[in-house]
Amino acid sequence: MNDLNFRETLSVANSIYKKAFKVTFILAFMLSFISEYSTVYLMNHGLYEYVKSGGKDIENLPPGGVLIGIFLIIIFSTIFVYGMIALVQGLLMKENELKAFDSVKIALQIFSKRVFPFIGVFLLSMIALTILSAFLQYLGIYIATLLFLTALPAVILGSENVFQSILNNFNAIRSNLLYMLSLAFIVFALILVKPILTYGFIYLLQNMEFTSNSLGVSVQNIFITIVDSFVIPYMFAISVATYLTIKK
Repeated sequence: MNDLNFRETLSVANSIYKKAFKVTFILAFMLSFISEYSTVYLMNHGLYEYVKSGGKDIENLPPGGVLIGIFLIIIFSTIFVYGMIALVQGLLMKENELKAFDSVKIALQIFSKRVFPFIGVFLLSMIALTILSAFLQYLGIYIATLLFLTALPAVILGSENVFQSILNNFNAIRSNLLYMLSLAFIVFALILVKPILTYGFIYLLQNMEFTSNSLGVSVQNIFITIVDSFVIPYMFAISVATYLTIKK
């Protein structure tokens, strides 16, 4: 494989992001809203006391069935939104004449056929992320990002199987190490945008003595939701652009 151009891939990612922005922003907003609403619900129903007590106060937590239901809703919403974002971005990049919202219909048809391989890669990436981050912290998150950089779009856009998508990503790392390291670092930096901005925003609200009321919490959740809606599609734009560039 010839050396690939990092700047050209970012240029492709920017083009993908702009073309699919409206649709992907709505999808990411939907996912972020579900996640934030679920977090607020749990915090208001015992999770705050549970965290504050160091995991001892479990009396006020919702029943196990409710917790499992919330967890499954978040997981399946994440899988659906991630798959649809990658599909819409890939379709709009391949078909210049295709309208953004028309691509959603086609994406739904493709997603229904490729959902199980996508779930497989998604779950493997989450397992790798959890294990590596537990031992290596931020370095582990970066390594997991690198190992699965093109795997998600590969199974959903290229109809590759789970292990083939991971193997091809590994071959791309081996053949173009600096290229893949650089792009994975951009995605890694985007992953850190949300927590950094969130902590900064919370600190600002605390200084303004604004977090003790429901209005402060609402402003914080709206802020996080909007940040997610901008960042998530761009992360996938880089992943899709990298996959399409390597495939070409």
